[in-house]
Amino acid sequence: MKKLAVLITAAIIACFTLTACGGSDFEGKWECKSMSMGGMTIEDNFMGIPLGAMFQMEINSDGTGVLKSGMGDDGEDEDSGPQEFTWKEKDGKLVLTAKNEDGKDEDIELEYEDEELTMEMEGETVVFGKVDKFTEFDASQFSLGGDDEE
Repeated sequence: MKKLAVLITAAIIACFTLTACGGSDFEGKWECKSMSMGGMTIEDNFMGIPLGAMFQMEINSDGTGVLKSGMGDDGEDEDSGPQEFTWKEKDGKLVLTAKNEDGKDEDIELEYEDEELTMEMEGETVVFGKVDKFTEFDASQFSLGGDDEE
């Protein structure tokens, strides 16, 4: 009977230890599921571009992450490249800290509900869903009629 009690106690301790080390719900790959702006909600695609390719975010277990566009961010100009950030969990929300265009730290809060992250800024809303693999999009196959026509 004593051995059974010790085994049960060990099992309970192991369960709590594994839960504590299991990581955050926020860790992993996230991409845009919907956007709302100006009273209009966009889902699936925007002008033929999959929303999942427009905004993609990877949240790492070490408190860092990167927000990028899957549309060929090449970093040629400072506004087009991936945006690195640090993150923390505060009051059930995800708080991202990244440099703004003035080089100062800026916090952005995302609400977590129903396995989605929602970011609201200046009347616009972006909803992220967790994915195993990012949506791929070949931006070179898509043209808005710019430089190619002469």
